Amino acid sequence: MINSYIGVYGQLLEENANIKRFMDELIGPTLREFYENYRDNPYTDEIATMCKKARVKFHEVEVDMTAMANDFKKIRGKIEPSISVLQNFVAKVDKII
Repeated sequence: MINSYIGVYGQLLEENANIKRFMDELIGPTLREFYENYRDNPYTDEIATMCKKARVKFHEVEVDMTAMANDFKKIRGKIEPSISVLQNFVAKVDKII
């Protein structure tokens, strides 16, 4: 079972999967699998704790990336007029040269 989820992890990496896919196809199913089928295993609690921590980290990354993307949109909005001016200037210089 662990090897199959290691395979899922590798496949998601190869596909450059987004965070949601990691959560939906790896972390969530791993947690469910352990709780449904391996509850009596002495390592279940430790693995479940690691999965829960991973889920929290993935969520934190998702929130941070969303905030960063919004910041970039704001910056772009502020500098876009300057980019147009610069492009027009370069076009004029190219005509002179």
